[in-house]
Amino acid sequence: MDRPLVLLIVDDDQDLVEEVEAAGFTARRVRDPAEVPPAVASATLAFVVMDYDLPGGVGPALVQRLQAMRVPGLRIVALTEVQTAKALLRVFRMGAADAILKPTSGTEIALVLQRLRGSEPDARSPEPAPLVPLRPPSRLNLRVRPKWASPTMDDAPLPILHPRMEEVRAVLVNLETKADAIVQIAESDPTLASRVLRAANSGFFRGTRTYTNLRDACVRLGNRQGAGVLLEAILGEAFRSPDPRFGTLLGVHWGTAVLTARVARWISHSMGARQVEEYYVAALLHNIGEMVMLWRLAASRAGETGSIAVEEAGYWIDEAHEAVGAAYATKQRLPPLVGILAGNHHSARSGEGVYDRGLRVLILGSWCLARQVVGDGVPTRFPLDPEPYLAELRLTPERRDALDRLLLEWRKGEG
Repeated sequence: MDRPLVLLIVDDDQDLVEEVEAAGFTARRVRDPAEVPPAVASATLAFVVMDYDLPGGVGPALVQRLQAMRVPGLRIVALTEVQTAKALLRVFRMGAADAILKPTSGTEIALVLQRLRGSEPDARSPEPAPLVPLRPPSRLNLRVRPKWASPTMDDAPLPILHPRMEEVRAVLVNLETKADAIVQIAESDPTLASRVLRAANSGFFRGTRTYTNLRDACVRLGNRQGAGVLLEAILGEAFRSPDPRFGTLLGVHWGTAVLTARVARWISHSMGARQVEEYYVAALLHNIGEMVMLWRLAASRAGETGSIAVEEAGYWIDEAHEAVGAAYATKQRLPPLVGILAGNHHSARSGEGVYDRGLRVLILGSWCLARQVVGDGVPTRFPLDPEPYLAELRLTPERRDALDRLLLEWRKGEG
């Protein structure tokens, strides 16, 4: 079996190298950070283990440089002394696959590498095609709108939704739903039941106990909140593609949508908002137009090979996703607030009041945070810095620290 090659960036500790090699890796020590990019470019590396706290900001800059090289399969593990959730989350946002607090040992590093290696995709599965433009942006044909970017819902196919979707939709819009409605829906499908249990035990929803019984978990969430979780599961399952080029993109986009909703719910709840669950669903689906367009694009390219023209895809998604989202919300009879936000969230609509702006700022700030944590595969012209939105929401330092801890929990796969 091949021994994965690890590039260790340390100062003088040869013991780290020996302990990592004893665990089944081939390790090489590099003392000068300037040697790292050429070494990465000239060898097939599985991991770069680096000192993130190098003086002069060299560590973060090096992570960014390695990320920009887009080396297939390369993962960065950061060794750092940061202690707060906010600082540690920043390490992940820069592109690290994992972080290890210093002081550490080669044994601890090897355990992290083994865990990361175990989470790699099955080597037998096809590699996604590179996400690079098929032609330079200046030569893109942007005058003719493709069918997959049309806001007309009959111009291209749409994914088939779960047979219980109608019942979930009824719970979302009907305040008089009977108490065990979510239990009955979740019990009908093991996948839905699993998602409800996982959500009830996540950091964004968890109370003072762990839930192992589905009925108790549904009671903990309540009908409206539980319906939102079921909506996550149903749409996440529907908007998939067997094409590896698009499967990853759709997964990342939906992961961003789910985390956006969780963050928006947490912020609005912490600020004492009354319509928390309505905000949650609106945040989850505010970018549903992007999901519809990507799914349609995947369907239109079925059977084809080659890379995805992400510059062209990004242009049309930026241009049309709000119109597509509003049309999809209408077709699926989603709550009115979803249609409003899906159709207009990047800029103020005519007659926008204080309430409307506050909700839009909440969702955009949550989306920026989620995109930093989850990532995204399609370029966008829209701002990605969450700070102006969070400043307008006036989150206290205590709330921001708590939110960063939850984002870190999500990033580690526990959320």
